[in-house]
Amino acid sequence: MERKFRKIVLFILLLMSVFVFFELKKEKKVEEISYTKPEKFNINKVDLNMSLKVPENEICEDVEKCALLGDLYLDEYYFDFGEEEFEEFETESDKIGDMDARKVLGLVEVKDDKLDKIDFKMKANQEKNFREIFNIFVKMTPKKWREDITLVEAYSNSFSAAYVSTTEDSLEEQMLGINVDDVNDSKDGIISVLIHELGHVFSLNKSQYKILDCEEVEFGNELECFLDDSYLNKFYKTFYLNVSRDWRENSNKSEIDFQKFYEINKDNFVSSYAVNNIYEDFSDSFMFFVLNQFPEEGKAYEEKIKFFYNYPELVLLRAQLLKNIVDNDLHK
Repeated sequence: MERKFRKIVLFILLLMSVFVFFELKKEKKVEEISYTKPEKFNINKVDLNMSLKVPENEICEDVEKCALLGDLYLDEYYFDFGEEEFEEFETESDKIGDMDARKVLGLVEVKDDKLDKIDFKMKANQEKNFREIFNIFVKMTPKKWREDITLVEAYSNSFSAAYVSTTEDSLEEQMLGINVDDVNDSKDGIISVLIHELGHVFSLNKSQYKILDCEEVEFGNELECFLDDSYLNKFYKTFYLNVSRDWRENSNKSEIDFQKFYEINKDNFVSSYAVNNIYEDFSDSFMFFVLNQFPEEGKAYEEKIKFFYNYPELVLLRAQLLKNIVDNDLHK
């Protein structure tokens, strides 16, 4: 009798587990189809004033002159590594990788533009890559644009070439993550990635959002935590009000749906990677702004590049970045 009772109990438990399994599958399926069908959206036009004065500096006076100066350095940059190679790089993109997949090797403090003592183990080639990429970032980027970077993380695996986040101790300080494996075959690949990450640095720093009276730590699609005049809020209001709410964050979409949305709206993004969310869209558009001359082909996504010309300080930054790259031979 006791054996029979145990069989009955086991049978009931089996039925319950099967029921739970199918319920979970059903819930997962609901989650997968809970967003609306991808639709095409329109890009707003950007009005420009190229006569605006830029912040005081020693290389150019206004937006127009700084843009032309940047173009001159860009011509030299193109000449040194080849426009064909650059265009090939521009087309490489995909969905955001899994951050948890990276293997963190250690953290290093930044002191006076230099890496502090490295007290963790890396292979010789990994440490070489780590130091080289950090030095490129420092030599390329004007000090005021990187002063919030107080920590550098060394990691390996195929998560990403680099990333930026706030530190665990403070939302006011930032950390630059560097993949120490050989993730880029050329200097221009490293430079392009670092320019993309710089877009995150200045758009997500302490001057851009409300640290107090804002419960969100990871910023939502509506950018509740960002100040009205922040770069991301302006970018959002210029380009994202026409985008369906279900398609403003796409890193969580299936690969098939992600590609469907991209194919429908290919003309609205500088790359497929920019489709992930507004943060990647902003930073990839910034990278294209720095590494391309003023867009004049009439494509919809060019409005996102023109957006940055409305900020004299960013047009000056572009000229400074390209000047520093060429003058310091960082691309060779």
